[in-house]
Amino acid sequence: MKKLFIAALFPLLISACGKSSGEEYLGHWTKVAGQGPDLTIEKHGDVFIIKEPSVLMAGQFDQFTADMVGDRLVLHAGVGGEIPVVIDKSTGHLLLAGEELQRGGE
Repeated sequence: MKKLFIAALFPLLISACGKSSGEEYLGHWTKVAGQGPDLTIEKHGDVFIIKEPSVLMAGQFDQFTADMVGDRLVLHAGVGGEIPVVIDKSTGHLLLAGEELQRGGE
């Protein structure tokens, strides 16, 4: 019985190794310096949703989809466009398209 349990558990453990679930990206992020919108990253199934306040419609949000590619999050920006979303390990800040954001309150 013990061997059966280990045999059933082994593939699950192997599949979890070396793959980031992206949980570190989730939450509300605020700009470190300058003007500009904050953003929120949510996860729905395997897809990440990046929301930021709409520039054109007050009270509305623009939403963009992103996926984990290896150990980093990649934002889909139009036809064939991909923008990496990176967390700087030394500061914990989110780096996205030349902007730097820090984890902030809702």
